[in-house]
Amino acid sequence: MIIYGSPPSPFVRKVSVVIEQLALSEQFQFECPKAHPTQINQDYYDLVPLGKIPALKLDSGQFIHDSLVICDYLNEYAQGSLIAKGMLERAAMLTRHSIASGATDAAVSLRYESAVRPEALQWSPWIDALWHKILSAIKWFENNIPQSSDLMQLDNITLACLLGYLDFRFAERDWRGNAPKLTRWFEKVDQLNVMLSTSSNS
Repeated sequence: MIIYGSPPSPFVRKVSVVIEQLALSEQFQFECPKAHPTQINQDYYDLVPLGKIPALKLDSGQFIHDSLVICDYLNEYAQGSLIAKGMLERAAMLTRHSIASGATDAAVSLRYESAVRPEALQWSPWIDALWHKILSAIKWFENNIPQSSDLMQLDNITLACLLGYLDFRFAERDWRGNAPKLTRWFEKVDQLNVMLSTSSNS
């Protein structure tokens, strides 16, 4: 099977962490397509209609898109327990995942706004609104701190990848200032082997 993606992407990292946590690493190879928000790689679009990463190509040739869909497939494939089974437990986990994933979307958009859009065209209110979304999610997780630090739940994996991405791309911004409990949680999980091996700094 093939994962298409770029290691710095927090969504690609999420899938990479899931692969390692499910002990599937030997079954995958990674390919890095040219994926850029304003430079169209038509060869990749022919495979993945939205041109987004990550994407998973199965041995059958079928493509699976979107990090959540990929992680859900891999969890079922490996008969894992990264996603809760019970109706209420699954809904609660996926709600936590959606908050972390939505904040990650905002962080990636903020990266594009600051690193891709020409400075003369950047819009300060939009930048402020994106950062507000991120801080709102941080505040929510500070008040709803993860109950474990082994990264064996998809919502926690997604949260860890978000915080790692903030450190990687926005080290000058202070997401920790009003989140001491979340800071301590992340400092612990960030030293797990699976986080160290998937870090863009590794």
